[in-house]
Amino acid sequence: MDSPAEALAGAWMKRIGGVLDPHIRTHYLRYEVRKLPPELLAEMVEAAHARANAGHGGYTTLLLGLSVALGDHSTHELRMAAAQIARDSNLAEAAEFLTGGPSRRTMNPRDARLPNPVGGRRLTLGERKTLARKPDRRLIARAIRDPDPAVVEILLRNPALTEDDIVRLCARRPIVADVLRRVFQHSRWNVRYRVQRTLVRNPYTPLEIAIQLAAQLTAQDARAVADSPELDARVRDACRRRLTPAGA
Repeated sequence: MDSPAEALAGAWMKRIGGVLDPHIRTHYLRYEVRKLPPELLAEMVEAAHARANAGHGGYTTLLLGLSVALGDHSTHELRMAAAQIARDSNLAEAAEFLTGGPSRRTMNPRDARLPNPVGGRRLTLGERKTLARKPDRRLIARAIRDPDPAVVEILLRNPALTEDDIVRLCARRPIVADVLRRVFQHSRWNVRYRVQRTLVRNPYTPLEIAIQLAAQLTAQDARAVADSPELDARVRDACRRRLTPAGA
């Protein structure tokens, strides 16, 4: 018989499996997560990881949805409380999933370079936000290089933006970590496999995001990440777990 945490993970996995819109899935999970005591959240995340590691694909989708839902500021206190309980209870994967941490490489936003001047002058933040809304391909290419997360947040909603654009954005180095976080939290883009893979491969990606997305990788890509010395050891370990058969 399943434990309450296992039963809850299974119920949520089935419910979101019938929802095609990732935006709706995220809102549903965030609403449900807020009702949980931190103890149950920690145990449920650990149970979902166990099922995902055993090859149940629906649970990797659940974990992706949970990671986006828990990225909202409204769940921060719950997430931190659950992370502490997971650490105290030796729930290793839940602790890693819930705790997060800085990326292996970091870039101070104040050190980021703005795109080249237009007409001989630097654009204001307001002007850059306005240009990020435009469908012009030249302006999109410029906005992709903008270091300000607020500009990128607007760009992500631009209907003319393509997956290739997002992959180029996520591959940039150095890059402000919060820019990559905004991509991860966007329901239009965080379900795209090439975007997920590029985020995992970028050492500037926040640690918890890279670890969470490692579960989405194919065996071939997980093996490449596991062998990459430029990535955080915890990201490489997450990929090794992805490659290890359950019970091995």
